[in-house]
Amino acid sequence: MRSIAMFCRLALIASLAFNQGASAQEQPPGEVSGRVISDETGKPLKGVEVRARGPGNDKDFYVAGAKVAYTDKDGYYTITGLKPGSYTLFVNKDGFVPLIDDVQARSYEEGLEIPISQGESRRNVDFRMVRGGIVTGKITAADGDAVIGQGIIAFLQRDDGIYRSYTAVSEIRATDDRGIYRIYGLPAGKYLIGTYSGQGSRYGAVYYPGVRNKRLAKPIEISAGQEISNVDFNLGRPDKGYSISGRAIMSDGTPITNVSVIARSETSLAWFRSNPTDAQGNFTIQGVDADIYSLQISPNYLQANMAAESKRVVVDSSDIAGIVLEIQRGATISGSIEIEGGGRLERVDLISITVVTMTDDGSLRQAQVRTQIRSDYTFTISGVPSGMVRLHVLVRDHRYFLKSILSDNGDITNFPIEIPVGANLSGIRIILTPGAAVVSGTVSTRDDKTAARGSIVHAVAEDLEQRRLGDMVRSTSVDPWGRYMISGLAPGRYLIFVQRRGELGKLEDLIINHQADAIVVNVKAGENKILNLTLNQ
Repeated sequence: MRSIAMFCRLALIASLAFNQGASAQEQPPGEVSGRVISDETGKPLKGVEVRARGPGNDKDFYVAGAKVAYTDKDGYYTITGLKPGSYTLFVNKDGFVPLIDDVQARSYEEGLEIPISQGESRRNVDFRMVRGGIVTGKITAADGDAVIGQGIIAFLQRDDGIYRSYTAVSEIRATDDRGIYRIYGLPAGKYLIGTYSGQGSRYGAVYYPGVRNKRLAKPIEISAGQEISNVDFNLGRPDKGYSISGRAIMSDGTPITNVSVIARSETSLAWFRSNPTDAQGNFTIQGVDADIYSLQISPNYLQANMAAESKRVVVDSSDIAGIVLEIQRGATISGSIEIEGGGRLERVDLISITVVTMTDDGSLRQAQVRTQIRSDYTFTISGVPSGMVRLHVLVRDHRYFLKSILSDNGDITNFPIEIPVGANLSGIRIILTPGAAVVSGTVSTRDDKTAARGSIVHAVAEDLEQRRLGDMVRSTSVDPWGRYMISGLAPGRYLIFVQRRGELGKLEDLIINHQADAIVVNVKAGENKILNLTLNQ
C-alpha cells in the first residue's frame, strides 16, 4: 500500500511539473521582427542596428539591458526574449536618418513605440531610412590661415512661433590640416553651424557666417541627403573671453585650497575649469563665453562627505567677480528599499533616489549628492546639505510604484525633513508596492479619424506640487497604429492630454495650453484603464 501511495504522489508531482512546463511553454517571451530599407531606392539596408528599449530603461540609446539586433543582407531583423510591456525601437546606421511616422528623426532621440503582450510575435515592424544631410566648409583665422583641430557642431533650430531653441545634434567634428570640416547624418531641418567653445578653445563661440551671437547667425536649411558645401567662416582673432572669479570656503569661512571649480553651460555642451584654488581659496575661470552657467566645485573633491552649493551665473558683457561657493560637512541618509509581497526589481538600477533642497522662497533644487544603492536593497546618500530637504524616488520598473517613505517620525513621502549639518539619519524605509496602473488606448484626429502618429500622450499629476518634484509624470509616443500605453502609474488623479508632433514648450506651459482638452482621470492601484483620445489640431 505504501508503494502505491508513493507512486500516486510521484505521479501527481510529475503531472504538476508537466502542467507547469506546459504552461511555461504556452506563454513564451515575445518578439518583434521586420525589415529596414532605403527610402530612396527601396533596397534593403544591411548592418542597421535595431534596439528595443524596454520598460524601466532610461533615455540613453545605449542603455544596458536593451535588446539589440542587426539587419542581414536582405534588411531583416528579429529581436527575441521580450517580456510584456511597452518598447521603443530605435534604428541606427552611420550616414543615415530613420523615418519615424514619415518624419526624419534623430537615431538616438526618437523611436517607434510598440506594446508587446505575453508571447506576442509582432511582425512586419518595418523601417525606412534616408541618407542624412551633409554640411562641409573651411574654418580660417583672422590672417586667413586654416584653423586645424577646431571642433564644429550643428545646432538644430526648433521654432513653433513661440519658442525658439537650439540643440546640439551632431558629434563634434574637428577640422583637418586644411581647416576643412564635414558634418554628416543630419535629419532635414534648419541648423546653425558653430564652434565647440569649451575648455581649451582659443576662439570661443563663433557661428556661421562668422558672428558671436546666435541671433545674428545664418541658419542653413538641409533636406534629406543634401550636401551643402562652402559653409566657410572666419573665427577672427583668438578670443580671451570673460572670466569668473571668487572664493571657495567652508561654512566657517576656512579657505578650501587646491580644488577646481567647473562652470557648465546650461545652453550648450561647453564647460570650463578653473585653476586650483590658492591658499585663500581664490579661483579664476578664464576664457568663458557669454552664456548661462552652473558653477560647482569639482566632484573629485566631493568624494568625501561634503556638501557644496551650486550657483547660477549669467555672463553677459563683462567679467564676473566676487562669487562665493560654500562647502559644509555633509549629512548622511541611509536605509533600505522594501517591496511589499517580497518581489524584486529586475535590476537595482531601475530605482534612483535624489535629494531636493527647498530654498527660502519655496523653489526646489536638486542637490549634488552621492547615492549608493546596493544589491541587498540598502542605500546610503552622502554629501547631503543642511536645511529642509525632500527625498525623491523614481521607480523605472513599471510593475511597482512608490507607496511611502518612512522615518522614525512617520511618513515623510510628501513632507520635507530638516537636516542638521553633518547629521547621520538612518532607518529610512522606502516602500514599493506592486500593482502600478496602466492607461492605454488610441489617438485619432477629429476630421479623418486616422491615427495621430508621432504625437505624445502625457499623464501628469493634477497636483502641482507632485509635478514640481517630478512625481506622477509619465509620457509616451503614439505608435504608427495610433495606439499608446502608459504604464507604471501610481494611484491618483492625472491630467491626460495629447501633444502634437512639433509642438514645443515646457511641461507647465503645455499643461496651460491644453487646459481645455485635458482629461482628468482617477487611477486606482492595479487598474488597466482604456482611454481613447482625440487630438485637437
